Amino acid sequence: MVIVRWSLLACVLLASVLVAPARADVPSSLAGQPIAELTVEGGATESELAAAGLTRGERLDRRRIRDVIARLLASGRWADVQIDATRTDRGVAVSVRLTPRIVITRIELHGNSAIDDDELRAALRVREGGELEPGELPAMAEAAQELYGARGFVRADVTLRLRDTDDPARKVLLADVVEGEPVRVRGVVWDGAEDAPPTERAWDELGLHDGDVLDRRRLEEGVRRVETRLREHGWLEARLGEPALQPAAQGVVIHVPLVLGRHYRVELHGHAPVDEDTVNEVLHLADEALAPPVISAVRERIVELYRRHGFHHASVEIRRTRDPERIDQPLAALLSIDVTPGMQLQVIGVSFPGASHFETDFLRDQIDSYLEEDLPAPELFWPVDSEVVDRIGLSGQRARARRQVPADVEVVPARIWFEPTYAEAASHIQELYQAAGFLAARVGTPELRELEDDRAVVVVPVFEGPRTLVYDVRVHGNEIAGTRELLEAAQIARGDAFGYLPLEQARRRVRDLYAERGHLFARVDPQVRFSPDGERAEIVLEIVERFPVHVGDIRVEGATTTDLGLVRDVIALRSGDLYRPSQARDSEERLRTLGVFASVNVAPADPDLPERVKPVVITVTERDPQVVGLSAGFATGEGARGTFEYQYRNLLGLALTLTLRIQLAYQLFFQDDELRESITELSALNRLERRVTVGFGVPWIPGLPNVRGALDLAHIRDNERDFGYDKNGVTLSFTWVPERVFALTLSGEIEHNGIQLFDQRSLQELLEDAIERGDVRAQRLLRVPQGNTAIGSTRLTGSLDLRDNPFTPTSGIFAAGGMELVHSIASEQLPPQEGLPPQPPFFSNFLKLTAGLSGYVPIAEGWVLALQARGGIVAHLETGSQTYPNRAFYMGGVDTLRGFLQDQVIPEDQARLVRESGIDPVDITRTGDLFYLFRTELRFPIVDALQGGIFLDVGNVWAVVSNVDELAVRWSAGLGMRFATPVGPIALDYGFNLDRREDLGEPFGSLHFSIGLF
Repeated sequence: MVIVRWSLLACVLLASVLVAPARADVPSSLAGQPIAELTVEGGATESELAAAGLTRGERLDRRRIRDVIARLLASGRWADVQIDATRTDRGVAVSVRLTPRIVITRIELHGNSAIDDDELRAALRVREGGELEPGELPAMAEAAQELYGARGFVRADVTLRLRDTDDPARKVLLADVVEGEPVRVRGVVWDGAEDAPPTERAWDELGLHDGDVLDRRRLEEGVRRVETRLREHGWLEARLGEPALQPAAQGVVIHVPLVLGRHYRVELHGHAPVDEDTVNEVLHLADEALAPPVISAVRERIVELYRRHGFHHASVEIRRTRDPERIDQPLAALLSIDVTPGMQLQVIGVSFPGASHFETDFLRDQIDSYLEEDLPAPELFWPVDSEVVDRIGLSGQRARARRQVPADVEVVPARIWFEPTYAEAASHIQELYQAAGFLAARVGTPELRELEDDRAVVVVPVFEGPRTLVYDVRVHGNEIAGTRELLEAAQIARGDAFGYLPLEQARRRVRDLYAERGHLFARVDPQVRFSPDGERAEIVLEIVERFPVHVGDIRVEGATTTDLGLVRDVIALRSGDLYRPSQARDSEERLRTLGVFASVNVAPADPDLPERVKPVVITVTERDPQVVGLSAGFATGEGARGTFEYQYRNLLGLALTLTLRIQLAYQLFFQDDELRESITELSALNRLERRVTVGFGVPWIPGLPNVRGALDLAHIRDNERDFGYDKNGVTLSFTWVPERVFALTLSGEIEHNGIQLFDQRSLQELLEDAIERGDVRAQRLLRVPQGNTAIGSTRLTGSLDLRDNPFTPTSGIFAAGGMELVHSIASEQLPPQEGLPPQPPFFSNFLKLTAGLSGYVPIAEGWVLALQARGGIVAHLETGSQTYPNRAFYMGGVDTLRGFLQDQVIPEDQARLVRESGIDPVDITRTGDLFYLFRTELRFPIVDALQGGIFLDVGNVWAVVSNVDELAVRWSAGLGMRFATPVGPIALDYGFNLDRREDLGEPFGSLHFSIGLF
């Protein structure tokens, strides 16, 4: 009798059978024989086998068996398929044994209170969506009971059961726990601690007291803490043995063996010029009980510390003796650590004999980069050793014996010899050579050669060998992707330097291309053939495209309050579509923009198991839906300010956001009398600047991916230099963010504004005089809207942010621009002032355009050149239209010309009117319809988080566009300091007015304080 058995695991089959023709060798004695008998074990029916291609009466052959195994495993129901064939009188008897594939769809835990769900699930070693075999249940239950036993519940009983679902392959795992009564601690005995000082409190670190549950994990951690605390208190030889448990009434008594040893005082001598705290950081005397191996390790750590500082010949002597200062205490001991640093060795040069491909300066830069990263930062000032103080008689102590103490030194990493770092750098240089095509390149061990006067050079030998270039690149096995397309994706061409790292990167790029086409399990195997001289390489990319993968069921895990339908609507993946990694990443980004998840992961289930249809698992972690924030600050332009914010960001589980924000500011700091007089005369309510907004946000609009909407109600009170205004408005906006770096917002607003001029009488008198004189130019420059007005506006704004950091950028650009159409709906007819003619109602109909570009250029380490250009214009669309003050442009202050106070610059055409007519500059309202601004700032490091800045600001503003003179500019320059904080840099600047106009009341300069930089 001949028996043929095919037994293949699912993962092996799908990794090999589906890729290439399966090898199902049927002996010639059975091949072609009819299947006379067919038996099935494992839950399948003959009809299911027939659907897979195995039926009675068919002829037995290798191809049929291979296809049956493949189809059964591809169904996802079976973890293993085993087929036996035996000869009978009528043909062949085939026996099929199937091992069901059990997928855990849900895990239900009952009865556990001492151990939380996550920890118990981890002990069971199974997750929702994972697989198991029925025979694993006893071992899983035993592991859970062991966890309970370690936590003191030695009588705990864990029962595991599987419950069926509609899908035979999917089960629910039920865990029923009966915890029982725990074992409790009834005392702790320290065996060997009779001689311990009564003041020691280290015992409390054990963390277990009378009545506590005997948690072995807590006990082990407590023993380690006690050892550490004893050694921190000077008992450096303290060792604790394995705790023993002695039965007692209603629990156990813990006996902890203890060897206390001697009590040490540590003295450190000769550590200068390295400060004592730095040396103490590497001692780690509390980690292990003091013994000869520990002392040797301490000595090595100290020597390494000094060698990192350039003291190559440093030596350390460590002695244990009786403590002469505590001679009356029998357990008192002294640990003396004597350091002899020697003189600092200065590396004055590094040579690379044998190197010709790379420049010496480039190779030295590679060495320096490793040294700068691994060695201490440069230090210019060193603390004075206490022994030095003793010798010069300033400490009041008797001087110790003289010894050699190095003079103050400067630590420059590039001039220090530290052998481990040089070895790492040499390995890196060898990798650079191999990536450049020098496959046989070898970089030898760096060698130190000492010279006179504590100087040395380092020799790094290099053997380059032949350079290998790519001679030819071919692709085999591709059908769905063209050869040119694959070669372009690989980014390897003839004449390129050959390297295994670039080859691996090329393989991944080609594989990623196939994955994006839905062929998630395509295989790319590069093969390389070298010429005899090693200078040419021929590359063949062997491709096995395999099958396309489609999206199956989409499961969401971790969303307890968020509507699952919303999650499925937001993502880019749909059941039945090809699975594309880019769509998975896009789905993650879309879910993050909802603002309700702290983390998001979208991935296929069992990603290493090849399947034609892959379930997709979306794993999320939800944020706390309610957020309350308080902040306070101060700025020269706003005074004291504070903000309260409340946000609920997952209304109805649909990621809808409700926000209440209250911002208050009260001006206390005045740099000029004009502003002080205007503000202090206001009532307390009008003096309190405020912005109260209630917003309702919609982060996802069906059918409009990457678009979010918002409806905001706002009440604003703001005080400018010449006027104050109240605003109540409602805004509807839509923001499109196709990429993180780009955003476009379209908004519409209806608002009611009230303007109150601070010096209304003087301005009216000036206007009346201009009317009497028939001076049209003066009338246009002096007329300022006031009173109550209803306005409608439509705004389109966009931004492109390519900065490396939005708070403290060091490279990249930021561009922003906008256009706004403003039209009056209704205007108040102001009553005539006594002795002054009535003014016609104010109205607006204009288009406001703004644009700005900021760039950041890194110059050196920590040095950044920041550049900015901004401009804006108001184009009136109707005769008589006027610019509403909160839409006008202003110049002066921390965000424009820093040589002036906030909004202090008088528009250029108004300044000319003042000079020609003798008008008091105080009476001018400084609003403009056109401005431009150019700013340059050099930022440089000072120390740690403190930076400095030198700046130049150039720009101007005009009240009427037709009056613009491009050559008339205002200049300011200055310097400042910036201190980096987690919320952005705090800036303190002083700007100088370089073309001061004293007749207009301009200051010599101005001080500005703010958070944030351009």
